Amino acid sequence: MDPAGFAPITGRFVRWAALGAIASMLPRTLRHRMAGVVGNGVLREDGLVELMRAGWSFRRHVLVPPVYTDEQIREVPVPVQVLLGARSTLHDAQAVAARLADITPSWRVEIVPGTGHSLPVEAPDLVAERILTFPRPGGTATPKHSTNNR
Repeated sequence: MDPAGFAPITGRFVRWAALGAIASMLPRTLRHRMAGVVGNGVLREDGLVELMRAGWSFRRHVLVPPVYTDEQIREVPVPVQVLLGARSTLHDAQAVAARLADITPSWRVEIVPGTGHSLPVEAPDLVAERILTFPRPGGTATPKHSTNNR
């Protein structure tokens, strides 16, 4: 879901992430209003913002993922589905989709209109449907209803 690694991370994404972090410190009502302004639907998800705030006290090294080479992408031996946010700040969704279509035409690549990098928050029903209908190894889709209570 709008993954890194298919194009270089740009300053646009870094600014988006920084604005989201700053906006997450605002009171709830103002933070919810700012979600649209900064294009970050996560700011409307109070539980996710609480988790993000809880992680502020941990020291971490922010890794910038490398861009996968065409050869690395071709070597992936399993079925792949990539959902891209049409308004993603991480990359140009059209360019990534075109690159993947050229390299791995068997992959299911979809650009989801009206969404950004927070695609699972902005279109949860669509994301769930795509996951449940994606073929598993062996060629079958995940059953929509399971009677298995593991």
